[in-house]
Amino acid sequence: MAATRYSAPGHAAAYAAAAARAHAEVPYYRERDARAGAPDTAAPLPADRLARHYHELFPLAAPWRGESDPPAWLPDGADLAAALALTGRHRPGTPVFELRPALLDLRLPRGSYRVLLTAAADVDPTAPDPRPPQRAAFAATRPATLLGPPDDLARLAGAVDTAGALVLPVLPLAAARADPGRPALLYDEHLGWAGAWSAECGRAHLSWRALFAGGTPEGLLLTRLHRRRPTLVDVRPDGTAGLGVAACPRHGTPVVGPAGQCPPNT
Repeated sequence: MAATRYSAPGHAAAYAAAAARAHAEVPYYRERDARAGAPDTAAPLPADRLARHYHELFPLAAPWRGESDPPAWLPDGADLAAALALTGRHRPGTPVFELRPALLDLRLPRGSYRVLLTAAADVDPTAPDPRPPQRAAFAATRPATLLGPPDDLARLAGAVDTAGALVLPVLPLAAARADPGRPALLYDEHLGWAGAWSAECGRAHLSWRALFAGGTPEGLLLTRLHRRRPTLVDVRPDGTAGLGVAACPRHGTPVVGPAGQCPPNT
């Protein structure tokens, strides 16, 4: 996880460019600016408003197309690969299995991705249960990387031998208040794969190539730097009050943690 390619000024410039595009091209931000009488760059977009304003977050030149567009908030395979790399433990090309309540067609830059349906999955009661063969495929695949919420990982471990697999809990951004004591992934339902705890330093690293984060007393503000459909600038995820952003002392790249332990990343 080399820091030589990271530049704090360059990262800030990428955020400024994303924000400028949003205020120039995206109805939600343009209308907010019109009401304020000037570019309103200080107001966050709380996550609980995203569903209501979803159709307004697309550029005027590439508007939301309704049902012809992909479903909202689909995870991205490149983002997952970047988060896995941040752990310092996943080897590119290793098969990835994720515990989820629904199937997902996701492609990684290297290696395969498969879903292991959880107990909460809505399966057809008139058809064979797909979960036993999915678990058998996981048990027969080594090496493998297994992802999922901690409770689902614990249930699977009670039914399938996970020895020989890299097991990575998937945690929300709010969990960055504490070190989970092992590599783990950060995920947000709207922003996607946001980063990971590194095995090298134990800190929650931001996927800085995809995201920019700033800390405020009310919570983190995150921006998707390159995604434009939808455009997400200064989104405030739920439960992030008290978190801040700093530079990792070891790697030099952005990490998220308690604000008192994260002086501003300048």
